[in-house]
Amino acid sequence: SAERQTLCDKNDEIDAEIRRKTAFAQQTETTLATLKTEQDETQVALSSAQQEMNRQTVALSEKRSRKKLLETMEQSLEGYAKSVKTVLREHEKGALSTAQIYGPVSKLIRVPSRYSTAIEIALGGAVQNIVVQSEQDAKRAIACLKSNNAGRATFLPLTSLKYKHTETNLDHEDGYLGMACDLVSCDDRFLPVAKFLLGKTAVIDHIDHAISISKKYKNTLRLVTLEGELFNPGGAMSGGSFYRQASLMGRENEIKSLAEEIPKAESEIKKLEEMIKALNQTIEETAVRIRKTTEAISDNRGGLLILERDRAHNELLINQIDTARRRVEEEQKSLDAKIAETISNQENLEKEIQDTERFVSQKYDEIQQKE
Repeated sequence: SAERQTLCDKNDEIDAEIRRKTAFAQQTETTLATLKTEQDETQVALSSAQQEMNRQTVALSEKRSRKKLLETMEQSLEGYAKSVKTVLREHEKGALSTAQIYGPVSKLIRVPSRYSTAIEIALGGAVQNIVVQSEQDAKRAIACLKSNNAGRATFLPLTSLKYKHTETNLDHEDGYLGMACDLVSCDDRFLPVAKFLLGKTAVIDHIDHAISISKKYKNTLRLVTLEGELFNPGGAMSGGSFYRQASLMGRENEIKSLAEEIPKAESEIKKLEEMIKALNQTIEETAVRIRKTTEAISDNRGGLLILERDRAHNELLINQIDTARRRVEEEQKSLDAKIAETISNQENLEKEIQDTERFVSQKYDEIQQKE
């Protein structure tokens, strides 16, 4: 019937919509799983970035504190002898304005970090020697120390320093790194100071090579290792632990190094802050997408339930129509059978009537003949 066909057409449409929504459900479930995975990965990245920023923030704070401490120590000349402090402060105040005083050796010679221990050990107390232009400048500084009863100091007048290059060539020896004076740097005018103090000291990589070289040259050389073992002519050796915090040369180098490292650390922290901000934004955006996808899945699931309900309802109506049609067909068959039976009975009755009429007529004719 038209009604049944309409219901079937509706169910076909519903089946197509169910297939579409089922495919959409599979797609959105996959999308949701991907979003959750991305969210988890972003959370891990965020946690790692936050930990790294915390670590670098603490390290930056330590570097700032360390730099401030070292600068305070430099300003107060901590670690220098009283006599050295006196000369430098009197010169700053102008009491020695007529003297050309350049400062202690520790402030005039630059040492690569690899050689800092070796060079400072090689210099020993000379690291506090005060470099001046001439003997007269040294004389004025000595007079200042006497008048202030500030102790004694050693001065290195540039005009009177004499030095000799070592005649021994160690280039072919295992562990030889160079002469100490060649491993440091300074202004050209202070080269005589470096050569005077370090020109006869060879830097060796470690103690075993130093022992071997010292023996080979019959203990006539002055050697120092990277870890600070010192070999003096004649065979004397010194060594042990070295308290880096007390290093005067290393202090200024460390201040310069920290001054370079702090801006880099600040830049790295700023990058991490931007990264964290971006990760938080990504997390928020992904959370919105997860919420919307979850809502879409829920809505789609509700739509599927409605479609399934409508389809079931239509199937019920179709079944009812089919049942009614079968019942009508069965009743029609029963009625047709009864009609056929009635017609058959009528025909038999008419035949019997005809037979009776013929019999009556025959009997009447017979009666008539007898009369």
